[in-house]
Amino acid sequence: MIIVPLRSTSLEDWLSQLGHEPLFQWRVCVQMACGVAALYEIGVLHRDLRPGSVHIEIAGNGVHAVIGDFSFACGVPCGGLTPTDADYMPVVYTVACRPPEILFGNGSCLHATGVSLGSFSYVPGRPISYGLQADVWALGCVCWMVLAGSLPFGAVGEDPHPFYR
Repeated sequence: MIIVPLRSTSLEDWLSQLGHEPLFQWRVCVQMACGVAALYEIGVLHRDLRPGSVHIEIAGNGVHAVIGDFSFACGVPCGGLTPTDADYMPVVYTVACRPPEILFGNGSCLHATGVSLGSFSYVPGRPISYGLQADVWALGCVCWMVLAGSLPFGAVGEDPHPFYR
């Protein structure tokens, strides 16, 4: 069991407020990266890293970010999770932060049917496996949201939250 203190606001709520200092944004990204690195070291996969699962505390002139909401978290075997594993879930992560191997299937299963990202299709019947790298991808997507103020890749299949516009 992992216990984290309840912070004053979620990253999602914090992002909806305008006028953040760039230094605060970078600090949040670095702190989230340290959190994901700590999870990676102990072999824990969060599987739903998104702005709503990061808690923010603003104290004086500083900001502190803590990763929370471990409802989909699990331990990961060395080779990653495969369909034969008990903790395997083929649909995890918020769509905007979902890594390509989960969104579309393994790299060998991607078939371009056009130019945009939304025009790729997954060929059913091929195994989809994923590992700790999936959280690193999600971290990159959350950092994108923090720094750019928009959803990465136009959030394939997801309605944008008002603060991403």
